[in-house]
Amino acid sequence: MTLRFRLPKPVTGKAAKREYPEVRPDVERLGSGVLDSLQGLVFRDDAQICWLELAKVYDPRPGVEITVEELAPAPLVADT
Repeated sequence: MTLRFRLPKPVTGKAAKREYPEVRPDVERLGSGVLDSLQGLVFRDDAQICWLELAKVYDPRPGVEITVEELAPAPLVADT
């Protein structure tokens, strides 16, 4: 699963000079809120998530991009 949070870039102040949004809320908190909201809709429990990528970027189109992919089954390993 990939969550990409797009935030509007400020036009004034110190944040306007930054390349990335090093401001609150932190990306983990944003991700937690989205995962909580998807529980029961996309997956039963967030414990099912085995791969998670989080990003927080400036973008003129604010919002969140959510990509969900089913992982291929892991190959069975024989005991030796």
